[in-house]
Amino acid sequence: MEESRALTVRETGVVMPVMSVEQAVQRYRATAKLVSEAMEKDRDYGIIPGTGNKPTLLKPGAEKLTTFFGLRSRFVLLDKLEDWDAGRFMYRYACELWSGDMLIASTEASANSMEKKYRWRSVYENKATEDDKRMAVRTETRNGSRGQYKVYILENDDPYSLVNTLQKMAQKRALIGSTLVAVNASDFFTQDIEDMADGAIEGTFRQVDPEPEPDKPEAPKAEDAQWYDGKTRGIAAWLRDKHGIGIDDLHQHDVHLKQFRTREDFIEWASGPECQAIVALVTAERAEPETAEQPELAEG
Repeated sequence: MEESRALTVRETGVVMPVMSVEQAVQRYRATAKLVSEAMEKDRDYGIIPGTGNKPTLLKPGAEKLTTFFGLRSRFVLLDKLEDWDAGRFMYRYACELWSGDMLIASTEASANSMEKKYRWRSVYENKATEDDKRMAVRTETRNGSRGQYKVYILENDDPYSLVNTLQKMAQKRALIGSTLVAVNASDFFTQDIEDMADGAIEGTFRQVDPEPEPDKPEAPKAEDAQWYDGKTRGIAAWLRDKHGIGIDDLHQHDVHLKQFRTREDFIEWASGPECQAIVALVTAERAEPETAEQPELAEG
């Protein structure tokens, strides 16, 4: 009897899939299609300086994904530190994503006034007062469109105005983390917001050239208006090496080389989430088992 009960416990403790393989593939395709057709570069996602080539999911994009999957968010304050005398603040939130009465994902995140972007403020040399220069903890020489310039770095003397900002930032970080987990979007996006420029999490952000990749077979260089003329073989080899797909796969998803003005435009697109979504769709299509033909039954 005890042996039978133990066997039952072991059997019921096995974690089984909650959906079929076909449903999982269909769900993945739906996510890839949304990323490819409904999400906007530089608003819903973008390349953040110093984080590599994988796009970072921004708050507007996270909201689109949660709406698409019918998820509602609930923020829970887990911890806080408020030292009004010293001007030190910290907030830690959990973002719960729910589908009906089922908790799908929960991720914690925090923000505090000692983070670099909140602790310090920069004052341009031509606007710095004598007090600013005297109180500066250091100076930095930066490069701009008009050459080099100096800035004075001072400790933020008004951390009290950051309280609401810190609460919202912690919530946004938790939302993005929970979204990536809940909808399995990590294939398309990453979450690396520590090096973002101020405001990037809101969706206003400056595009920069991605870090160069290791040497690979290169697509042909642009020499005229129709940069791909006579060079499709090289482009195909580059696509196969980078993504494992061919030009015909792009054509089947309404993407054609003539849509890109230069080789650089094509390379940039091929390194972004729209191309990644197509790669995911092609990979899923190739993984589908072919339907076996049913043998005909002989009459009688």
